[in-house]
Amino acid sequence: MDCVGKAFSSDVVVMQCGTDALAGDRLGGMNLSSDCLVECLDYLLQWNKPMILLGGGGYKDVNAARTWTQMMGRVVLRRRGVHAVPQDVPLHDHFPMYGPDFRFKVPGGYVRDENSDQSLEEVIQCVTGMLESHSAKAQNNFSFT
Repeated sequence: MDCVGKAFSSDVVVMQCGTDALAGDRLGGMNLSSDCLVECLDYLLQWNKPMILLGGGGYKDVNAARTWTQMMGRVVLRRRGVHAVPQDVPLHDHFPMYGPDFRFKVPGGYVRDENSDQSLEEVIQCVTGMLESHSAKAQNNFSFT
């Protein structure tokens, strides 16, 4: 993410918080836990820039609600100097939908990871190259000297 921040050097960070990559999502079919998205948020919060958090995809409503609650709780409580978000879902009209554990955390899945180290490295190199190219073009196009 540092290379993204460097390439765009924006004054504001926009994070799209779609939950379709969470385990259990019927469309995404991936393995992520809600902790993964919260860790991404924590990383971006360290940049100390204003943030806009957008909801997005996610086709298991309860897991989207769980994750977005964790993320919003993290932002609000962090401003108050608290770094731990409560994990128990409070009683409310839709409480039974959060069973069987009634916790905010969405656990990761068990789908086998078929990505090779080589294929992941190729993707990282490709994205890094595109970001470097963008950064160079932006410097040439927006020079005010």
